Amino acid sequence: MKLKTRYRLIWIRAMMVVSQVLLIVLICSWLFSQYDDEKATLQKDLNAALSATKQKVADSLIMQKFVKPLVSGLQNTSSKNINIKYSSAPALNVPHSEFVLVADDSNNVEINKETGDVKIRGLRATNSKNKPQTKVVRHKKVVSTDLDEQAREKLAMPLVSAVMQELVNEGFLPDESEHPFSKMDTTRFHYLFAKRMEDNGWNFNTTWLKTRKQFAGSDKHMLLQTDFYGKLFFVQVSGYESYLVKMITPQILFTLILLSLTAMAFLVTYRTLREQMRLSSVKNEFISNMSHELKTPISTVKVALEALTNFNMMENPVITREYLQMASHEMNRLDMLVNQTLNAALLEEGKLVVRKEKEDLQQILSDTVRVLQIRIQQYQASVQVNAEGNNFLTEADRLHIQGVLVNLIDNGLKYSGNNPEITIDIREKERQIEISVSDNGPGIPEEYLNKVYDKFFRVPTDNRHNVKGYGLGLSYAYQIMQQHNGQITAHNRKEGGCTFTLTFPKA
Repeated sequence: MKLKTRYRLIWIRAMMVVSQVLLIVLICSWLFSQYDDEKATLQKDLNAALSATKQKVADSLIMQKFVKPLVSGLQNTSSKNINIKYSSAPALNVPHSEFVLVADDSNNVEINKETGDVKIRGLRATNSKNKPQTKVVRHKKVVSTDLDEQAREKLAMPLVSAVMQELVNEGFLPDESEHPFSKMDTTRFHYLFAKRMEDNGWNFNTTWLKTRKQFAGSDKHMLLQTDFYGKLFFVQVSGYESYLVKMITPQILFTLILLSLTAMAFLVTYRTLREQMRLSSVKNEFISNMSHELKTPISTVKVALEALTNFNMMENPVITREYLQMASHEMNRLDMLVNQTLNAALLEEGKLVVRKEKEDLQQILSDTVRVLQIRIQQYQASVQVNAEGNNFLTEADRLHIQGVLVNLIDNGLKYSGNNPEITIDIREKERQIEISVSDNGPGIPEEYLNKVYDKFFRVPTDNRHNVKGYGLGLSYAYQIMQQHNGQITAHNRKEGGCTFTLTFPKA
């Protein structure tokens, strides 16, 4: 692959990596925002749970101190509609900024059967002059004596709660010592809040604080706050990280899938692009090599015909015969080249028909070596054939197996340099027959041993064509061996050179 193409691939790969990194940064930012949103939602829910718990405790105290006495007082009244109210008392001549609910000393609730007034005692506000004032609040809710006690309690509860809330809204802040909730059961408050958290699946760590200053103030902690009729409560919550991660699990899974798909898309695209560039380079090298291969026989035949035509070589039968044999030999080479190219295409499309018959591989090997004698002599090579065994019969297509052997021996001759030494061993195994073709050439780099069977592949030579070829011979051999249920393997020899081994099943 040319240097320019390699630089182009490096730039493309760098852009893909940078794009993937930027996508990861963007998605991580989105995930963090989702995490923060869930954290804000959780804090809102926890505050709501704390407020609901406070209300439950307050309702329990209101029920105990006010509602139950109110409902008990309704049992003997003939009134069907009762309004909770307390009336102003200007006769007391006190400033408007001080309030008190009027009640007697014996009961928390006093019911006036004639007017229907319900008076609640126990709340007292004082100023520096210690002079109380009363204030009126009217509510139109109905508590009917026709209902049972539990139903009346459910109806009376919001009435009393509304009165208490009006006192808070109007700025009525009673003296803590006489506040009806001054002795609230904080242990029950803590327990109910913990129970509500457990019911919601919030298995977090909670710490109750007396003041806001005790809050840790870390990103790993939340501060909850509620006001219980003038008294502040603070709760520090921690250990919620795993819960938040669980809540954004769908987003995390979506992120992982998205990143995986984009990474796979980039990887497949890059590999495809690299393969296309490699094939383009192989194509160019194939065209260059094929041009050289085609030019040699064409030039030889052209020279022979010109000599016979222009230099009266026809008058010399010996020279004429020699030139015609040379032309015939080169045409045979050209025919073999074209056939191998066509066979490679047919094999790839599955259209080449292999006709298997019972053949003797030792005989095929001997015939192949005999056919190549002239080429062996041209290279001044030595070819040694060794046989181990007696039975070399297998189901094979003689023509194509001979073509495979020709390719292997021819490669050994071309790549072994001066004085090639080819050793061919045929061995009979228990269930198979092996043919090994070894040479004394430079061998094949380890990283290319598994690639030599690819179509058009040649070991990179920086576009130098010291050894002519077109990258089809071993691809052809590999596919022929597959169709014979055999295999072809290659390994480098320690003493130098390379060995190709053909393995055939016995007939």
